[in-house]
Amino acid sequence: MKNPEKLGTYLTCSWLFITTLMILLQLNSPKVMTLNEWGDYLAGMMSPIALLWLVIGFYLQREELKQNTKALQIQGEELKNQVEQTRKLVEQTTRQVDIEDQRFQKEKEDNEPNFIFETGAEIFNAGKIRKKELNFVNYGGVAFEVSIESPKPAIFEIRPKRIGAGNTGTIIAQLAKPLEKEIFVILTYKGISGKRYGFRFPIKDLNFDLEKNPPEEFIPEN
Repeated sequence: MKNPEKLGTYLTCSWLFITTLMILLQLNSPKVMTLNEWGDYLAGMMSPIALLWLVIGFYLQREELKQNTKALQIQGEELKNQVEQTRKLVEQTTRQVDIEDQRFQKEKEDNEPNFIFETGAEIFNAGKIRKKELNFVNYGGVAFEVSIESPKPAIFEIRPKRIGAGNTGTIIAQLAKPLEKEIFVILTYKGISGKRYGFRFPIKDLNFDLEKNPPEEFIPEN
């Protein structure tokens, strides 16, 4: 049924035309009908029209429900496609963020300090105080807050406190008398990222034997 409303209108008009003819014939009849009989007569004549439009209304509702269901299915497919596209976009964005983060971390690592210590050290006497200097070169980024710690009686100093890329730092050790046992000297510094680094030196009587006992690199606790 392509156009139920048009069909319903055509049938209704036809039925009303037939009903009108029947009423005119009834008026010309010698038998006079009471008002109750006329009411029953008209009610019976209109019942088919009411039933017709009830069926047509049911059919129209069913067709509308089908269209709504189809529209919801189309919307569901579009929503599913949008969700899939959003998921792919999120995955792509996540990959880009990971790549940028890795590149950023790599740049930070490349800009972090990188100390290379000289294997030799100069020893000289200043009266009763024995001094020793050990130089190192920073082949990485700028090092901040460079400091050194050592147990007594040894005294260690480091210069400068800020060592730029390609610059040289110097560890100066002072000792008034020979050490009875091996001690550990700790050198710490901070990189441009704010992360702290450190080296641990085993020292015995101002002996920096870096070939035999190289500095041990470690991450200090903040």
